[in-house]
Amino acid sequence: PSTRTSRRSSTGWQERLGRSAAGRSSRCACPGCSRRLARPCSPHAWRADTAPTEVDAWRGRLLVAEVHDENAWALGGAAGHAGLFGTATAVGRFAQTVLGTLGGGAHVSPWRRETMTTFLTRAGDPGSSRALAWDTMLPTSSCGTRMSAEAFGHSGFTGTSLWIDPTAGAYVALLTNRIHPSRDNDA
Repeated sequence: PSTRTSRRSSTGWQERLGRSAAGRSSRCACPGCSRRLARPCSPHAWRADTAPTEVDAWRGRLLVAEVHDENAWALGGAAGHAGLFGTATAVGRFAQTVLGTLGGGAHVSPWRRETMTTFLTRAGDPGSSRALAWDTMLPTSSCGTRMSAEAFGHSGFTGTSLWIDPTAGAYVALLTNRIHPSRDNDA
């Protein structure tokens, strides 16, 4: 366990959750898109604005504008456990949609408020800050100490982080790349 926050790998249940959700009527959150989450929007429109992740020996190429996670790639490119992927604009729109869903205002959202609240409820594992799909706020959370107790977020292996604070109506997206050119951090 980390000295900052007790964390357990959640990849297995998130993969199962993703496969389960894909079979339902869940839709992509992209504006104007009506595709199922199991068939994500094509990133070709924003490929030029997307930084490469790493030279992937398994796939034999530099990954740009495609899922980095090997398990998500093997599942067709989208999976419940895969982290953030997108441009700052796209991640910002996603965060605004989440804030709108939680705020209950007049907005278009692919989720019901009750569903979002379920995904933000801590799992009940003693000492863990993990919820079903997010990390929740603790004084030692990766987002620091300036967000409210209701804040939640997600960080990714490649160096991304998104924290959303519904009390403040704000979000912070950090899109870095710690694995370019390789996950060995030998750059």
